[in-house]
Amino acid sequence: MNDSGTKPSAQAAETRARILDAGLNAFWEKGYYSTTTREIASAVGLSSAGMYVYFQSKQHLLAEIVESSHVDLVAVLDDVEAHDGAPARRLAGLVAAFSSFNADHQRTALVAERELGALEPESFERVRGLRDHIVELMRTAVADGIADGSFDVDVDETHDLVLGLVAISKDLARWYQPDGPLSAEELGALHGKWALRLVRATEAGNPSRKDDHHDD
Repeated sequence: MNDSGTKPSAQAAETRARILDAGLNAFWEKGYYSTTTREIASAVGLSSAGMYVYFQSKQHLLAEIVESSHVDLVAVLDDVEAHDGAPARRLAGLVAAFSSFNADHQRTALVAERELGALEPESFERVRGLRDHIVELMRTAVADGIADGSFDVDVDETHDLVLGLVAISKDLARWYQPDGPLSAEELGALHGKWALRLVRATEAGNPSRKDDHHDD
């Protein structure tokens, strides 16, 4: 009895998802500015006018792709922040989660990074706020580690260290091979260990060193 009421909504959601996927693939292959609305619509069997039922413009489609990817990433990192208390464990967890998320969502992550400048100001500001939040999570973990002696670095190194950690986390998406010897999760964990080396985590503050000694 309820099928007649739910099917149109489910079908609309499916069509919207297909448009997002087609837009993502087109932006990946050709770039935002070289992609036309007609090409995206045609890929899912719609006219340009038909696509406007779901997205007001190509710009709105790009904004949805870029913003939603950042929202999802922030949710993952906020969860790490909430559960991994000690600075070293938290920092390693943030870098590992950031790196593996970008590898798992490789095409989306790369399009979101490459086409960031194509966003209109309102969307750009929303995304910038999310990116600033990510940087702040990293900065806080580094600052906390310096404050409690977990990291053997100077306070004035914090800014450059955080930029480096963010760059490492983003970069996995550029070279990750899904059929390679290591999974996204394994590579993310490796990046987390590298992060602790960058901040010169002390033995007391480095969970991986503790685990190694425990195994012995």
